[in-house]
This record gives sequence, C-alpha cells and structure tokens, in this order.
Amino acid sequence: MVDVGSDAPTGSPPVLTLMTRLDCSLCTSFEADLAAWEDGRGRFQLTVVNVDSCAELVARYGLRVPVLLVGEREICAFRLRVERVAAALDAT
Repeated sequence: MVDVGSDAPTGSPPVLTLMTRLDCSLCTSFEADLAAWEDGRGRFQLTVVNVDSCAELVARYGLRVPVLLVGEREICAFRLRVERVAAALDAT
C-alpha cells in the first residue's frame, strides 16, 4: 500500500495530502486556493503528490484529481471546500 499521508506527531500541525497531476489547471487552482485560505497560519502541513508517480495511485485516482486527504480520509475533491477542511482540522 502507498502511504499518501500519515498523522503528524503530537504537537505538530496535521498533514494534508493533495493528490494532483502535472499540467492540471484545476489542481493548480485548488492548491493556490488552499494556500490563500491557509495564509501562513500554520494550521496544517501540505504534501503534494503527483498521482502519475505511482501505478497504484493512478489506479486509485485515475482522472479524479485534485483530491485533498487527511491521512487516508478524503476531505474534498475537484474544488476546495473550506468548511470541510476546517472541520477535518478541528477533528485532528
């Protein structure tokens, strides 16, 4: 199994994983919107993963990107939903 994000150590901000693909304008917009919403507040750490880097990720996500995860749990896909991200961060 591919590790697409794990829980952060205690005291560290949670790690969010953004599943993307190169040359995906929707992915670029999603990441920019997420960064603007975060605005340096340190609520989370972001890991960006290119799904095309691994055959298992290609099989799992196919063309379904961008997808934002906390651990293995999907928060939102295709467009940023800040209410879902905020709720996921509150739950960690």
